[in-house]
Amino acid sequence: MTTTTSRRTILAGATALSALAATIPAVSAETDPAFAAIEAHKAAYAAFITTAREGMALEAELPREKRRSNLWVDEITVVESDDPRWIAHLGSCNAASHAMDQAAVDLLDAAADTTLAGAVALIQHAAEMARLEPGGLWPSVQDDDVKGDEWHEHFHIALAASLAKAV
Repeated sequence: MTTTTSRRTILAGATALSALAATIPAVSAETDPAFAAIEAHKAAYAAFITTAREGMALEAELPREKRRSNLWVDEITVVESDDPRWIAHLGSCNAASHAMDQAAVDLLDAAADTTLAGAVALIQHAAEMARLEPGGLWPSVQDDDVKGDEWHEHFHIALAASLAKAV
């Protein structure tokens, strides 16, 4: 049996979670780290998007021969004759990407030890990120205890374990 999940189904689930969240007693960031982790991830995502937009503007401004340096995964290859602003941008892009990846890993840590309200907020945040970035901007995650390296696999495992404690 093959099951496909539509975007509409995901958003309907997020709406149902919002209704459920309204019935859960208020929890603050002081008592549940999920809320602080979500805010940190939102800020890291916003910084990454700002850096990417600055890069697009710089790409439009600089001729190709002044932006031959590149960033691939974690390695910046610098062409000395490039515009220094382009080289600096690649460093900024790399740093913003690392910060966003770390914030995503911190979401996993928060998911592993959260309240029901925190779990709802984490799921809502992941759904919102799926809406903003349909292809996803989640990092690969290495863990000897988990077979896959997709962020979502780790997220679901952490949330399931956390929710099992709450039941």
